[in-house]
Amino acid sequence: MEMLIIQKILTNKYWIIIFFFAIWMIFFDSNSMITHWELSQELHAIVQEKEVLKVKINKEKREYNRLKNHPSEMERLARERYFFKKPNEDVFIVETQKEKKIRNYFTNYQ
Repeated sequence: MEMLIIQKILTNKYWIIIFFFAIWMIFFDSNSMITHWELSQELHAIVQEKEVLKVKINKEKREYNRLKNHPSEMERLARERYFFKKPNEDVFIVETQKEKKIRNYFTNYQ
């Protein structure tokens, strides 16, 4: 009895058409389910990157406003990052072990 029902379903032209249509839509169509899934993953990654960039932009805006409003902060930044100095002043750069390893790695890499 069960075999007869299964055989009728397998030989029914409507079920066959529905089956092939589903296979076509899932795997072969230009708007397939696989394509939708990949695009969904890409969209999710872009949204996450957007959030990270928003945080970075806010951080940079805060730093910009701080530097714009406080000249002493601008001087401190210039001294720390760009090794600016006042006339008749000597600057000593102290490196940690980690910084030395990084500098040596990039020096040897080139």
